[in-house]
Amino acid sequence: MAKPRGKIWKNVLSYTAGQASMALFGVVISAVLARYMSKSDFGRFSYLVALATLFLPILDMGATGFYTRLSSRERQMIGPHWARAIGLRVYSIPLTAAILAVYFYFSEGRIEWEMWLVLLYAISQSVMLSTDVAFRAGERGYAWAIRRSVYEISYFAMTVTTLAIFHLTTPLQQYAIAVVALALAAAWATTTVFNVTGLTWRQFRTSVFAPLSLTEFRNLWPFALNGALFVFYYRLTAVFIEHFGTSEQLADFRVVFVIMTAALYIPKPIIWATSPRMAWHDEQNDSERFHKLLQQSVDVNLYVSSFITVGGLVFGAQLVAVAFGRKYAHLGWLWYVIDVSMGLFFIQQFCADLLNNFHQARHVVRTLALGIAVMTVLNLILIPRYGALGAGWARLVAGAVMVPVNLRAVGRLVGGFSRLHGISLWRFLAANAAAAGLGLALLLINFWLSLAVFLLAYPAFSYMLGAMPAQLVKLLARMMAVFASRTP
Repeated sequence: MAKPRGKIWKNVLSYTAGQASMALFGVVISAVLARYMSKSDFGRFSYLVALATLFLPILDMGATGFYTRLSSRERQMIGPHWARAIGLRVYSIPLTAAILAVYFYFSEGRIEWEMWLVLLYAISQSVMLSTDVAFRAGERGYAWAIRRSVYEISYFAMTVTTLAIFHLTTPLQQYAIAVVALALAAAWATTTVFNVTGLTWRQFRTSVFAPLSLTEFRNLWPFALNGALFVFYYRLTAVFIEHFGTSEQLADFRVVFVIMTAALYIPKPIIWATSPRMAWHDEQNDSERFHKLLQQSVDVNLYVSSFITVGGLVFGAQLVAVAFGRKYAHLGWLWYVIDVSMGLFFIQQFCADLLNNFHQARHVVRTLALGIAVMTVLNLILIPRYGALGAGWARLVAGAVMVPVNLRAVGRLVGGFSRLHGISLWRFLAANAAAAGLGLALLLINFWLSLAVFLLAYPAFSYMLGAMPAQLVKLLARMMAVFASRTP
């Protein structure tokens, strides 16, 4: 079994760089499209993106989750495992196309270019995401970051060019541009996997065309169901709003959702970088290092997630109006509800990713199924009456149901919830309240001054009250030492 190499923090930085690129370009592209497209067109474009994402689990068949976990423990088999994930996608394309055609026939009354573009979008994105097997399990965060940057930068460049020169503002035109950008990123990523894993074409063909065994099916189905439920929870709201609300309401929801989704990218590097190493320690029965790394990951994820959520509550509504224009300046309550719901989703997603890596996929499936059931019932009741705001409340309630259940399961990995954190939660709550209160007070003077002070006050209050995770304190100390050594 190949031993892990390199420092975890290097992968955290690499993933963070890739996620920051995705967050920045994602918000900027959405802001540009929201400004140049009508609300109804932007809503329709958002619906098509969400629809393609809903079909990703059918293409994936659980392969990415299962083979990423397996590759974290069997490092010498990363290349063949990724090839197997590609093979399962090849087999599932006809099934995906058939289901998509049936959906379009009954929901749209026709099967035209839209359906084929949605299928191409889903296939391109699925192939690109399959390389997580190699990049995340192999702790190659730099390759993952480059893959994301290739997509985001090329998509941004093509979007701006087509809008400025050719004035392509219809949903299908912009959707086709997104498909091309995804295909470019998928091509770069698959070529890189061959290079970094040493995978040969013979190994690739063998893995792709191997028959699906009963044992493999038994291993895959919890991950397949998990992935489907996660995507449904993540994207199904857009489909509900399209059918039970209006495209304009969907545009409003898309604006606040894309900002908080961009924010959600930031904590993800923590679990991506640490879970393969935790899996290694678990495989070696090194419980001390496993427990220590798990506790550090939980603390840092909570800290980063809370910083983003609290900052969003104080400053987010004004930033939406600045970035997306006056036609989206009325989203106050929708923003607040989605902000809190996404704060819960930070914790939910962290727990789900962690539990999937430690043979708890069935637990995650049950929890997601419960959350989706709650959210679906509330969507059917609230969207016809309250539109996008009703969808926001449905998501918030579902998150409040799921998070305690998953936190309890994560706590069991280290012998109880009391051992899950290395920081005092009461001190942490006090630091958050102090930073938020100062930010709100300064809003009466100047928005930008308040934002700048909050960005400094949050870590300052956390440090003074002893509520900053130990790993971040060490990082801060190192940065100060480097700064002091370079100061004359």
